Amino acid sequence: MNDFEQELSALWQSQQVKPVDIKQIKKRLRNLQIKHRCYLLLDVLMLIPFVWLIGWAPAHLSTSATVFVILLGVVTVGYTLYLGWLRRAVVLGRLTTADHVALLRQQLSNNVRIARISRHSAWLCQLAICGFFINEWLVEDFRPDNLLNFGAVMAGVTLFNIGFYVWAARREQRFRAEAAALG
Repeated sequence: MNDFEQELSALWQSQQVKPVDIKQIKKRLRNLQIKHRCYLLLDVLMLIPFVWLIGWAPAHLSTSATVFVILLGVVTVGYTLYLGWLRRAVVLGRLTTADHVALLRQQLSNNVRIARISRHSAWLCQLAICGFFINEWLVEDFRPDNLLNFGAVMAGVTLFNIGFYVWAARREQRFRAEAAALG
């Protein structure tokens, strides 16, 4: 071995290695399991208003509004099922210690997907609500006294969706960084 290789070998062997903290990984995974179980419960509970609205809508809304509510309910059920599928590994996981890191990597990758579709759902929701109000204005019997109510609803939904978009984008960046740091 030449001097350069010996110096390189000495440098490499002198570097500190951070030991893997299995307790920290287990704690992080357990925390993730609790969070995702709560998120899944919240996702399922968010379907209750659609069930109520679908039962209430036909008697109180126009035909086009009822169709919109039903289509939105179908999309929401599909979205909820997809989120549940992405959370399945961590929610149902009963693992050995060796599987913890692999599951954590997989779930962080799934969290990036969840954050990405959440981010896109913000502008898609805004677009759908704009379409709904435009439809109500053009097709249905739109009354000018409802304009203030529609404006207030649109302003509130727009502010909420902007905040939701920013929150989801930050979560996506954070999960990407965590996944990259984990390896």
